[in-house]
Amino acid sequence: MAIDLRETPGGGTPPLVLIEESDPAVRWAESELLKRDGYDVVTCAGPDDLPRGVCPLVRDGHCDLAENADVIVHNLRQRLLGNRQVLDALREHVPDTPVIVEATQPEMRDDPDRFAGTIVVRFPVSSSSLRSAVAGALDASVNAE
Repeated sequence: MAIDLRETPGGGTPPLVLIEESDPAVRWAESELLKRDGYDVVTCAGPDDLPRGVCPLVRDGHCDLAENADVIVHNLRQRLLGNRQVLDALREHVPDTPVIVEATQPEMRDDPDRFAGTIVVRFPVSSSSLRSAVAGALDASVNAE
């Protein structure tokens, strides 16, 4: 069941979700799903779509999108060094922001330590698993404060 954040008592600003996803169709679908649920959403195509193929968080330790997000959805499905570097940089530079990692079953099995401190959703990601992960990450973040 989706939570419509637009009807939250007291109004306020909806949580901001950053979706880092290399596949434009998946990025669009996830973004639209979360927007319909009342979240503010920004997207990033990941390191492969950036100049020099390097995420600014990895290169400079700074990324406005990541630094302003309330929760980050990160694609680790493609065993690429750039995606692993982004996850490491997220942990280092925005350690208090919950990170949801989309990963395949073999990646979760072969490298379980890679996912420590994250919320893992198995690819292919369903609407309900994404909604649940985002809501859970935000709830955990609020309860930790």
